[in-house]
Amino acid sequence: MKKAMIAALAVSAWAALVAAGAQAQEGDGKSLFLKNCAACHQANGKGAGPIKPLSRAVLARAAQLYAEHHAEADGRIPATFEMVHLAGWAPHESQQKPLARGSAKMRLADALGVREQTGE
Repeated sequence: MKKAMIAALAVSAWAALVAAGAQAQEGDGKSLFLKNCAACHQANGKGAGPIKPLSRAVLARAAQLYAEHHAEADGRIPATFEMVHLAGWAPHESQQKPLARGSAKMRLADALGVREQTGE
């Protein structure tokens, strides 16, 4: 359990450093993406980069080890766990900026073909 907590903290620290580093760096968005994101998302952004998600076998082995160490006599495991996914992002001056409020030429409800809900 300690190893999982340490791993989660390490991933959190890594994500914060990536976000801070991306914000502090100069360059265009493509070079920032290639440096900070392509390992998981590939250079084309479609995923399946060199860092793969955990396999079913790894998760099954983790469950087996956890059960061996923490199961009660009747086989039940009196514990819960959380799966944590972290992603880092930082704004950069090269990114597209939103348009000014009220400058839209079409209502979103019209674009989506739905009736606007006013909340009343």
